[in-house]
Amino acid sequence: MSDHVPGWFAKALVGWVRMLQDGRVEDTAEEFVRCFVPPPGDLTVRKHAALARLMHQQFVAQTPRDVTVTIERNRRLLAHDWYRRAPVPAVPYLMFTGEHDTLTTPDMVRAVAADLPGSHFTTIAECGHLAHLQRPRDFCDLLVRFFRDEPLETADLPYCSPFERNSPPSYASVP
Repeated sequence: MSDHVPGWFAKALVGWVRMLQDGRVEDTAEEFVRCFVPPPGDLTVRKHAALARLMHQQFVAQTPRDVTVTIERNRRLLAHDWYRRAPVPAVPYLMFTGEHDTLTTPDMVRAVAADLPGSHFTTIAECGHLAHLQRPRDFCDLLVRFFRDEPLETADLPYCSPFERNSPPSYASVP
């Protein structure tokens, strides 16, 4: 989750819509993969090659109806308020992203976590934007621990950075 759509991503979405309208599904797939599965460079990114192939194959396998839906989804993504700061319920929140995510960077997700009193924030190591595909067992383990209300800050989770905890909600009455 991010509190804004990065400018570079908004520009990419506009380009993807134009390319898809022109019937350039293959070209769009290549751009899409470059965005969601950036090359590891000197970073360790798990399952990079396999994930790039999977994403590309899924994108080019879209039916004409799927392409129409993708175009509409991208238009809607840019046509409304992305994030509205508003009062939130006092419930547990877990905010995380891949440590190498370029779309919803750790700093972007940390900023959203700061709006959620009592939230937990961490990153999953050796992942980009698609941690659920890059480290599925660890991704699920993290969610199960959270939903079971197990303590996260003291857990030994080698796949996560140390947890950051935002201040719990204040229930003091306002004068």
